[in-house]
Amino acid sequence: MPEGPELHLASQFVNEACRALV
Repeated sequence: MPEGPELHLASQFVNEACRALV
């Protein structure tokens, strides 16, 4: 699993997707 900025961007993208769904 990627670490650092990539992981941060991935979590940010997932967070945005969840907010869009909710």
